[in-house]
Amino acid sequence: MILPPKKWSNAFRCVEGGDPDAVAVIKDAPLPAVVDHAHNSGTHPLSAAITARTEGLPYGTPSGRGESVDEIFLMNVSFTPHCCRSCWTDEPACAGTSLRMGRRGMDGRSMAPPPDPGIDSMDWPSPVPATADDETGTSWMVQRAWPDKTPGEFVLEVLTPGRSGVRGAHLRQGQFELLPLDDPGLPALREEAQKGELISYWPSRQAVVRADGCYIKIFSPGGAVVPAERCAQMDVLLDGNFTTPRMLRQSSRADVIVFSAIAGPTLNELGREQGAACDEAFARAWEKWSRAWVAELNGSRGHAAQSVLDSLPLRPPQWEVTKMWRRVDDWLRHNENVPELSSQRDTLRAAAERVATDLLRTAPDPMVWAHGDLYDRQIIVPDGDIPPGLLDFDSTARHEAARDLAGLDVRLELHLRNNRMTRARYLTAHTQVLAVAEQLHVSPVRFDAYSDAIWLRVALSPLPGRFSLAIAVLAERAAQELRQ
Repeated sequence: MILPPKKWSNAFRCVEGGDPDAVAVIKDAPLPAVVDHAHNSGTHPLSAAITARTEGLPYGTPSGRGESVDEIFLMNVSFTPHCCRSCWTDEPACAGTSLRMGRRGMDGRSMAPPPDPGIDSMDWPSPVPATADDETGTSWMVQRAWPDKTPGEFVLEVLTPGRSGVRGAHLRQGQFELLPLDDPGLPALREEAQKGELISYWPSRQAVVRADGCYIKIFSPGGAVVPAERCAQMDVLLDGNFTTPRMLRQSSRADVIVFSAIAGPTLNELGREQGAACDEAFARAWEKWSRAWVAELNGSRGHAAQSVLDSLPLRPPQWEVTKMWRRVDDWLRHNENVPELSSQRDTLRAAAERVATDLLRTAPDPMVWAHGDLYDRQIIVPDGDIPPGLLDFDSTARHEAARDLAGLDVRLELHLRNNRMTRARYLTAHTQVLAVAEQLHVSPVRFDAYSDAIWLRVALSPLPGRFSLAIAVLAERAAQELRQ
């Protein structure tokens, strides 16, 4: 039975009062009608819709109708752009209540539902395998990969089950070779690696060792000068809103920095934990980050903090485009003599042209402080009232706020599409990112432009499946834009 419009508000009030007939009416009505009328029926009307449709099941739990609170929330924000989850649950309000982020949000248009894990796409070939065997027959999983100086050659970060830490490797014309810790580009690596577990390694460029109560970051000689300066600057700039690691030691050759550890899990680690209690902790952690991020970028600064901000490098859209084309050219150079990649090269060029055009065709948002490499592994959530922690300020600069937020959001979508995050948790985190963007007055077109630029970077990764996934996502987003 479908109620006339004037009867809806009474029905919702009766649901809240426990009337079983009203529950049955709303439960059996079409979901769009329920949500549309719920929004216009009272102060917190969707709590009644949720009660009726999911029979009181917790957030993220599918009901007998095959719906979940997530889907009702998505339908709600699609119909009603001025409502957030705090309107109809006991969760604290998000950082902003008018999500309008272009393709990924409202701005007068329907919000796209969260993507399904995986994506149908052309199976483009990849030059780097998922696993490789060394000369002893041990199988190594490839975690990260970078083009080397010679076309067709790559440097890898690999690991194998049963052994702690990661190793470096070369892939030359399809031949896999493990690298010793005597890295000519990182002369301090072998000594420092003996002090703990090697957890990150870009051969000849940079490495991180986790030791007792600290982290050791290894650079090429002289390479630690700017990172040490940035870390000291962040102590001044971020004081109060974020916890930053302390520098405990620097080497005389400026190739090693030892940082203090920050207690607490990262947002990435919280996202992998199981259980309803973990869902609540995950939501609270993202809210804690969002409050701190908005406070940092919207807050007033003293003279010392403003001086630090003014001294940071400026990264306008033109810089982003130049860097993007440099990466694209490197990819093309590495793959120029592979006949079977000809269509792949054409597809990449077309995608890069579109991304560059979108970055430059609209006026940029104001330049603000930017982390430069923000994702969920860089954000730590301590217990209690301790401010959230931030790691790795090597790339910090002045940039549009959209750059950090779009990068963080793309990482979340990658987790979802690769089945490393549930849809419910993706929605929780994604909603917080959009709410922060709203609070910071990020232009939707700038958010979308930087999001596409980040997806193009994913396409340039030599790891298996990355090009296929990212190009398909960019095509999907372009098609969605044409439909709007």
